[in-house]
Amino acid sequence: MTQVSILSACFGGYDSPTPVPTQTVEHEAVLVTDSITQIKGWKSKIWEPKTVDIRTASKRVKCQPMRCVSDNADVVVWMDAQFIIKSPKFIEWCLTSLGKSQIALMEHVHSSSISEEATRGRGPAGRGRFTTMDTLGQVHSYIDSGHPDDWGMYHSGLMIYRTNPKVIAMLDDWLAEQEQWSTQDEISLPYVIKKHLNRRPKKIDHPGWKNEFWDLKVRGRD
Repeated sequence: MTQVSILSACFGGYDSPTPVPTQTVEHEAVLVTDSITQIKGWKSKIWEPKTVDIRTASKRVKCQPMRCVSDNADVVVWMDAQFIIKSPKFIEWCLTSLGKSQIALMEHVHSSSISEEATRGRGPAGRGRFTTMDTLGQVHSYIDSGHPDDWGMYHSGLMIYRTNPKVIAMLDDWLAEQEQWSTQDEISLPYVIKKHLNRRPKKIDHPGWKNEFWDLKVRGRD
């Protein structure tokens, strides 16, 4: 039987995670946080980041799943804490979306290339989060190394993947790229996927931001 772990993180009260409905598939749901939190369906794991900001702390959880979930996890479903699980068949939907692939992602709805995403992040959509980071130099570095600008763009708020060595190495490299360049992680995501898996992720059919399986809260601040 496939062992599934849902993983999320919330630091500094940035989001308000919601309960996980009872699922039709056996699983664990791990919420890494910096405060004692009791939310139905989640197992809280306390981590108080002392040397990094809350954004970087969340990225480290996102990219280092095996430090957080059970050792026997075969599939991890990462979800940003702003996602709300609505259906008891959410995990069923995730496993169907993954199929036999190594990783399944939704295509980006705003950017079609890493250069477009970098430019977008430096504009109003980025809300000032990335203006001090060298995202344009990051893009040029990737393109100079042979990565096609428009190879693919993917949303990183919901990720479904297998915990095999190739994927774990990809996630480790993804964190390294973010710590070297920028926390605008959707710039480096296609680069590390192509580098380590040498194929595009399976495309998750986008059911819309409000659907029968999950919903997405609008953040009041970022």
